[in-house]
Amino acid sequence: VLNGTFAQKWPSWEKAIKLLSKGLVKTKPLISEVMPLEQWEEAFDKSSKGMGIKYLLTPLKK
Repeated sequence: VLNGTFAQKWPSWEKAIKLLSKGLVKTKPLISEVMPLEQWEEAFDKSSKGMGIKYLLTPLKK
């Protein structure tokens, strides 16, 4: 699931999805931390304080 912006038009999303699906974009450096969904408040707090770029919330416990 891609989420996080409303500023782009649909063709930009289509292009981004194609690049991601082909493995042409390295996303690992953009993810600051993987956290269980239960810790969403901590992730939002860290993000609002500028303590990372992106936090990946997963429904599975890490």
